[in-house]
Amino acid sequence: MAMVEKGLGIGILPELVLRGQQFNIRLIEHKEQYRSLGIVVNSIKQVSPATKRFLDYVQRYQKL
Repeated sequence: MAMVEKGLGIGILPELVLRGQQFNIRLIEHKEQYRSLGIVVNSIKQVSPATKRFLDYVQRYQKL
């Protein structure tokens, strides 16, 4: 944010990061936002139940 304030570029940050910041910058909201997510596991057969559930959720969401 300091570099953006000095005119050295742009930044793309989540809104939560920007809350309460005192920088002299202009915020522009983008309506359509996408993020790529990469997930790597050693063995799908050996992941914890919580990890398996998360992977199932991500795969279902990706197909929407």
